[in-house]
Amino acid sequence: MSTLVMKLTRNDHTKIIELSKKIIGIIFANFLISIAFNAFFIPNNLLSGGVGGLSLMFHYLTDMPTFLFYVTLNIPLFIIGFIFIDGEFIFNSLISLVSMTVFLNLTAHLGQFVTINDLLIETIIGAVFSGTGMGLLFKLKSSQGGFDIIAVILKKKYNLEIKNLLLLSNFIVISISGFIFDFRLASYTLLGLFIAYEILAKVKAGVNPDKNAMIITDHPEEVTKNITSTLGRGTTFVNAQGGYTNDSKTIVYCTLKNSEIVQLKNIINQVDQDSFLTINDLNEVKGQGFKSNFI
Repeated sequence: MSTLVMKLTRNDHTKIIELSKKIIGIIFANFLISIAFNAFFIPNNLLSGGVGGLSLMFHYLTDMPTFLFYVTLNIPLFIIGFIFIDGEFIFNSLISLVSMTVFLNLTAHLGQFVTINDLLIETIIGAVFSGTGMGLLFKLKSSQGGFDIIAVILKKKYNLEIKNLLLLSNFIVISISGFIFDFRLASYTLLGLFIAYEILAKVKAGVNPDKNAMIITDHPEEVTKNITSTLGRGTTFVNAQGGYTNDSKTIVYCTLKNSEIVQLKNIINQVDQDSFLTINDLNEVKGQGFKSNFI
């Protein structure tokens, strides 16, 4: 009985630590985004996409605090997200919404300390902060709410790319803003968004993305044995035929992490230096040995 209690306590302790790490990560991500807004975007009258962009638009028109519009516009979208996604994502996004609201208020006067005085450089720096923050949020199964929720719904339903969905929806918002305010500023904003969403995709994918390797070799059994013993990865044999020689060949198919590629190349060189190797990026992997991404 005591062993069972200890096991349950240990599991609960692990879950609490993981949850704490996730919440800290979400808070930090929103801190980065708030810096982008208040240190670089707002002082230069730059616009932004999504609900944040609409909030900025209303802020410029009314001079009322950005966070008030941000919260009001998010409420119906959170309800939609709760219906079509899941409770954990909405809970994490609520934490994100609250922390973003707090940080937007706390960093409201941050722009007066930034004296770069170069619109292009400030656009790029703001995009780096914003893209990194957004990427971390998606990686932690969270979001800024707003259009992010709609993008996640479409991603899960139709497997559309998050960055492309956000870029399209925000292009519409910024185009409207351009008519109201300034096309020059709208152009800089679009540049910033493009950079931000590229960074978002990189951060979401992580520093150690999944790779697919296809090895054509005359020694498939030995290659497979070394891959399994050294990397702990499984392989699949695919029968093939050379198009020029008509010789029968065996393709060794393997999915692994980017950090394991160097070891894979060493294994192949040791076994068969005349082998043929191709390595490709993978967008998504689901199965044993790989952590499935939420989106």
